[in-house]
Amino acid sequence: MPRGFALGLLVTALLFSGCGNGGGGGSAPNGGRGADNPTGAPSITPGDPAAGPGPAPEQPREAVPEQTEPAPTDEPAATEPPPATEPAADGEASTTAPAAGEISLVELPWEGVQEQIAAHQGKVVVVDLWATYCDPCRASFPGLVTLSKQDPDNIVCLSVSLDDPTDAERRAMAVAFLQEQQAAFTNILCTTDETMLYDEILKIGGIPAVYVYGRDGQMAKLFTGRSPDGGEHTYEGHITPFVTQLAAGGESGQPTAASGQ
Repeated sequence: MPRGFALGLLVTALLFSGCGNGGGGGSAPNGGRGADNPTGAPSITPGDPAAGPGPAPEQPREAVPEQTEPAPTDEPAATEPPPATEPAADGEASTTAPAAGEISLVELPWEGVQEQIAAHQGKVVVVDLWATYCDPCRASFPGLVTLSKQDPDNIVCLSVSLDDPTDAERRAMAVAFLQEQQAAFTNILCTTDETMLYDEILKIGGIPAVYVYGRDGQMAKLFTGRSPDGGEHTYEGHITPFVTQLAAGGESGQPTAASGQ
């Protein structure tokens, strides 16, 4: 074989062995079609600047709350409070009637009545004995209510009912009468036996009877029975003038009984 021909065959063999797709040990360049890139497109690895930032991720949308109408309520609409009542000016009597809760009937024996009188020592105390079954008592009672408002700093009024404390109907009648009269002072239902009270303690023939006690706590006068002029004792004609004079310090002497007996 000529020498030049053999050399050409060798060169040709070397060229075929280095460029084959499956050549032993050779690797496809990045721009070629390899096993990991069958399409032949340039491959891009993570972090490669050529890759670019890529599309921005979508931001999650916030949920918009649904608008709901408030449920209807049965509550009435708020109203403005009534205007406040101005207090009465100095020297003017209040026109407000006493509340029903301020008028009550307290059960006490006669000894309890005496304690009530002693508790007001330093003032003139008027004690009116009455009962719902006594017509003259009910007729004169408004005079006691008027007297109680005359000079409360110096005069104290007490009413003592001699109705049967065990009779619920009579008690209810007494309370109703006191409320009707607006008797906003101490009202007592005496629990001492009526016969004992008349005959042994008070020693009077009947009612109405009004006891007046001076500032020293001693009885100053008893109004019971007929007046000296032959009629009934009245607050306007007899009791109130005496009490007014006693409260002014004009009379405080020995106990007396204004009685026709």
